[in-house]
Amino acid sequence: MDVSAPIHQRMTALEAQSGSPPLESLDPQSSEAKIGVLKRLLPSARLEAIAQYQARKNRGIVLCDQRSIVLQMLILTEAETSKVLWMADRETKQLMTNLIQTYDPQKEALVVMLTAKSVQPIWVQETNELRAPDPRSLVYAPIQLPSAVNFQKQRTSEGGIVYVFLHPQLGPVGRMVMIDTAPERFEVKCELLGKEDGFMSSRTLIFEPVTQDVVKRLELRLKHRLVVT
Repeated sequence: MDVSAPIHQRMTALEAQSGSPPLESLDPQSSEAKIGVLKRLLPSARLEAIAQYQARKNRGIVLCDQRSIVLQMLILTEAETSKVLWMADRETKQLMTNLIQTYDPQKEALVVMLTAKSVQPIWVQETNELRAPDPRSLVYAPIQLPSAVNFQKQRTSEGGIVYVFLHPQLGPVGRMVMIDTAPERFEVKCELLGKEDGFMSSRTLIFEPVTQDVVKRLELRLKHRLVVT
């Protein structure tokens, strides 16, 4: 759920109450402006998250998506958060699960700052004090799946993981098999699915960018261990 507008309204009200200089009067690249945004954004996000929880009784996060020029703020349930972070490592997924299940949704909020390179969870407490939950919480940003594409996660008999990507009209478009034979190698197999029909090019256009993004990120982390077939 997009909550950019109500959070912005709360920020405007908070600015009027605080008597601080309007953000528009500051250089947007200055540290003063960036700190000013956070001082208004995080308390406002906390209030909106509490209001949404009281209305829907769903735990989750406030995702602050900074990957484009316009900041977008979304309320995501725990299930939706898992989908967004589908390619995060096991420790990061466990960290997010623990945070979502631990914070007090009637008084606090879990805000996740998302950029093109990182994900930073911030625990906003009742007093608006901030906690960075873990020193290793700065992790690679999740893969952005194409619109309408979902996935299923399975395990192989060899202990590997299979991600099957699905489209509502095209059906299965491809799969990635990941087998970690640490410390020697981490093997990734990419396979385009579907029959030889008129939709193969559409499946390719959906599947290839996902595999390229995943492989690129794995190369940064695994270097010589990575084997792509």
